Amino acid sequence: MGGSPTPSVLCALAFYFVFLLCLDRLVQIVQAQNGTTPPSEANFRQAYYH
Repeated sequence: MGGSPTPSVLCALAFYFVFLLCLDRLVQIVQAQNGTTPPSEANFRQAYYH
């Protein structure tokens, strides 16, 4: 193995990209179940911290 940290960096970037995709998919699923798309996550924060 050389001393280059590029493999770990690429692995971390790929993991982060997949995490963002899954998060976006989850948000879409939740909005579809609610039937309405909230204008921002302020409503979610208000309902969550109530």
